Amino acid sequence: MTGVQTCALPIYPLLSLTGTWTFYAQGFVNLEPYAIAGQFTATVGASGNGLLTIPAATSSRGGNIARLEDAVGTYQVNAGCGGGILNLYLSSFPISFEFYVGGNGVLVLESLTPGVTASGSASLVVNACPANFGGTWSFSANGFSDSATLYSSAGQFTSSMVTITSNRNGQTTRDETGTARITSFPNCSGGTLFFAIVGAPRNFDFWFNNGGGGMVFIGTDNGSTVLGTAS
Repeated sequence: MTGVQTCALPIYPLLSLTGTWTFYAQGFVNLEPYAIAGQFTATVGASGNGLLTIPAATSSRGGNIARLEDAVGTYQVNAGCGGGILNLYLSSFPISFEFYVGGNGVLVLESLTPGVTASGSASLVVNACPANFGGTWSFSANGFSDSATLYSSAGQFTSSMVTITSNRNGQTTRDETGTARITSFPNCSGGTLFFAIVGAPRNFDFWFNNGGGGMVFIGTDNGSTVLGTAS
């Protein structure tokens, strides 16, 4: 996907989406907080249909966490290659998205599943450990640290330390520091984060995007629904 929103061969629109994508979305399911992040790989099947393989996706629905689910799905691409539909058949909560292709090749997503109000994005990736893996990352996150507490934060972390300013239901705590830990999945598609900050979300799954220059992360502490990005 190069960002060109027309098909080189109009009879093969499905080919415009092939590859591995890091994706995320956030919103609500019947007024319960919802977030999801992970990766999918799009291929064209032998019968000419669009197939998705989801090697890992983590989601939170009302604070109930489903970690690193593997699943399958399907996709469709409109004739002009400017958009289409993604169907993710996750066992915890199947969900479908309409997507539109941005000028930089990033997909913007909006839920098509009844009862779900959620939007997000997806970007094409090549799984490899980035040069900055153990360097300094700046991040922001938002959502719910539990079912009754609105949460947002920003800060920086390395492989050993985190500095964070956070807000819980309008109460701000500035420049907290603690130890941090970052580990990678075997294929370097992403990994796990841990922040030793009392009273804040502490554990996350993440996936790289933007050519390894960014990451998307999602909270994995039971009761939380938190999504963030880092670069």
